[in-house]
Amino acid sequence: MDFTTLLPTLRPRGEQLDSDAELAKLMEQDERWDDEGVEEIESYEAGGLATAAFRAPSGLVVGVREFRHTEEQKKRGDELVEKYRAEGIELVMPLANIVGQGDDAETVAVYGGYDTEDSAVQDARRILLESVIDRDVFSQAAGWNTEVVVLARGVDAFTIFRTHVDERVDVTMVENVLWAYAQYAEAVDALATDLTSHKRIRDFPPMTPKIIDAWLRRESAQALAGQARVSLDGALRAFSYQPSMSVADLARSLHTDRGNLSRLISKAAKG
Repeated sequence: MDFTTLLPTLRPRGEQLDSDAELAKLMEQDERWDDEGVEEIESYEAGGLATAAFRAPSGLVVGVREFRHTEEQKKRGDELVEKYRAEGIELVMPLANIVGQGDDAETVAVYGGYDTEDSAVQDARRILLESVIDRDVFSQAAGWNTEVVVLARGVDAFTIFRTHVDERVDVTMVENVLWAYAQYAEAVDALATDLTSHKRIRDFPPMTPKIIDAWLRRESAQALAGQARVSLDGALRAFSYQPSMSVADLARSLHTDRGNLSRLISKAAKG
């Protein structure tokens, strides 16, 4: 996906604090979240990077922290992959989802000079989204020009970004993978509705609004359908190992054909 038009809108609005003394002071505050006078406003994490907006004695600040895996964690990840592979299961997921967040944490940037909490929060969101795009660690993305929806995977949750024409960024975090894809699809559909009902799109050449509408709704449907197939396959595999009811009862309750459901369960059990 080409993000050429979007990336310039994600530049931080705050002033990067590059003074060694000031940066050290802020990093020290950042590590003492429970101390009086330091309070987190909002924080986000995706793809090994975390951003947070917080109030510190020095004012409103945005911190950027990077998490890297140690050699021990990488080795442990390889061992787990091989263990599950021997059992016929391929762990196709980032290392963070196998062994957890990287143990090596480093504050890589701090920004200040914010007048309002909202301006600091927006910068924290912009910085993380720019990093997710720049490092190509997102799972799904769809949109039109500077208005996009991006789904990125984190350690404990998925993060859904929605950008707006006024350069604001909305963020939603969802733990369950299928629900995350469902909310992503819902956000893309909402974007399609917003775009095609807006005057600036209606003034485009004939058929352009219809193309935008159909394209985005196809993108949302494909993303959700793809994850639904994966989630269903895993659930049916687990059901085949330990059924919670008869296949006939399950098929009847799902309003589907028993034979078709039996074939899907058998296919899932074989991996």
